[in-house]
Amino acid sequence: MLKALRDGIESEISKYEDITPIDLSGFLQQRQSKIDVRGSIQRKKEEQENQKRQFEVSHLEKAVHSLITLGVDAKQAEIVVKRIINNAEYESPADITIQALTYLKDKQGSKVIKKKDTKAENNLLEKIIKRGKSEKKSAYEALLEDGFIKLPIDELII
Repeated sequence: MLKALRDGIESEISKYEDITPIDLSGFLQQRQSKIDVRGSIQRKKEEQENQKRQFEVSHLEKAVHSLITLGVDAKQAEIVVKRIINNAEYESPADITIQALTYLKDKQGSKVIKKKDTKAENNLLEKIIKRGKSEKKSAYEALLEDGFIKLPIDELII
């Protein structure tokens, strides 16, 4: 066997089954049809994805344009519309616009409430501190008198 390999004589090598050369052309022809089918399926998937992207882009542009027309900031409109397209099912740019408007309305409502709450607390503390300054007390002393600060000694005693 080694002599046949060293000499490179195909008739001698073909006597040994485990080292015979393989006919790759026949093997490739058998597999070629499977490779072609996979390639065509891949191309069809890519075409469908391109059509879907074009469809989404046109809807995105229409929805953003309608929101800008209604007075929404351009960047904010684009961000909201992209979020809605990624998260929800929709049928037309009008549906996207409606969902975007409800989202913006809810978002603005929650921001207003949060701002009012924090502003009211800040004003109360500011009023106490200003009153303490008018009485020539430190901010700590004024807050201590109104019960916003507890003495450490009172908390340690059980």
